[in-house]
Amino acid sequence: MKTIYNVCHRFKVKKKVGRSQMKQLLGKLAEHKYIEWHRCEQNTMVVIDLLWAHPFSLDLFHAFPRVLIMDSSTYLQFERTDNYVWALNILRGLMDENIFPEVIVTDRELALMNAIDVCIRPYIKHVKDVSPDGHCGFRSIAGLIGRGEDHWVEVRHDLLQELHTYNDLYTKLYESFKRIEELAYSLTYFDAKPA
Repeated sequence: MKTIYNVCHRFKVKKKVGRSQMKQLLGKLAEHKYIEWHRCEQNTMVVIDLLWAHPFSLDLFHAFPRVLIMDSSTYLQFERTDNYVWALNILRGLMDENIFPEVIVTDRELALMNAIDVCIRPYIKHVKDVSPDGHCGFRSIAGLIGRGEDHWVEVRHDLLQELHTYNDLYTKLYESFKRIEELAYSLTYFDAKPA
């Protein structure tokens, strides 16, 4: 068994020869058809900020722009307000001029909160700041619908029920029953303890 792992490791190393981790990441993003934006340090041309999204995520963002969950789809060399301002300005450029999210969910990142105030706060009705424990999206939904953040498990259950009730519609939306199974699995099996 160890021999198999060694062969797999050598194969992976050969694939990576001469490529930095950043080049590998950019290659994987391109391979899987993600859209990416980046900026480099002027003197060294080293990537300092990187934002990426799958086209399907952008389609969902345009179809359902009311809530924006800010999570780990960025690489920022420094988590400073100006880095987040750069990322938020890109997102603002993707938004319809007249339609902005009413709610932004964050993970208590102070620099991000400050950037929201700088870039898009005038357009936002509510910023929901919840515990960053891996369940923040569900916590924020629970809080926003009046149940309280601690009722996030109920939100997961409700979403799972929605997925099962409208299975045919979601299969058409995602163009894959396999994706529905993956979503159902992720809503069903999770660690209930904070991360």
